[in-house]
Amino acid sequence: MNIEYQTKGVDVSTALTTWLQRRLRKLERYDPGVRVEVVLRRNQDKGPVEADLIIHTHWGTIQSTRAQGYDERTALARALTKIEQQLRRFKDRRTVGRRRATVEAIQTLEQQTMAAETLEPPVRRVPLPAVPLMTQEEAVQSLLDREETFVIFRDLDNDEALTVVYRDKDDAIALVSSRP
Repeated sequence: MNIEYQTKGVDVSTALTTWLQRRLRKLERYDPGVRVEVVLRRNQDKGPVEADLIIHTHWGTIQSTRAQGYDERTALARALTKIEQQLRRFKDRRTVGRRRATVEAIQTLEQQTMAAETLEPPVRRVPLPAVPLMTQEEAVQSLLDREETFVIFRDLDNDEALTVVYRDKDDAIALVSSRP
């Protein structure tokens, strides 16, 4: 990271430059090749300090911000907060922004869609086993004897209605019929 300082009416201490370098390292996650210009100025002896941060990124864009504070560190901290927000928004726009489709990609997608619409889904025919005739009691006994999950049968007591006897989650026996 390259940092350039310009000052007018302000003395930049070693502690301030160390603090600023530590804070500016956070900007490298947005762009590792960032170049920073720091401009500090005080127009009057006891007036507020103005801090300008100008960021040059490797893709050629420049982000800048200005902030004021009662001392150098406060002005720089406010400017850094603003510039981090700008860089975060800028990076999000670059990485998450809309991607424009090319004409070839659109044509390929249309062809694939048309081809998918013309194909009929394959129908797999499975032979249905013969459904036995029995009473509900016989079906329950068959369920218990075979330790199966369910038994399908035609109920002799209910006009040969298609009926299923099954074990539910609590291991209780339940019955579903096509007729009430």
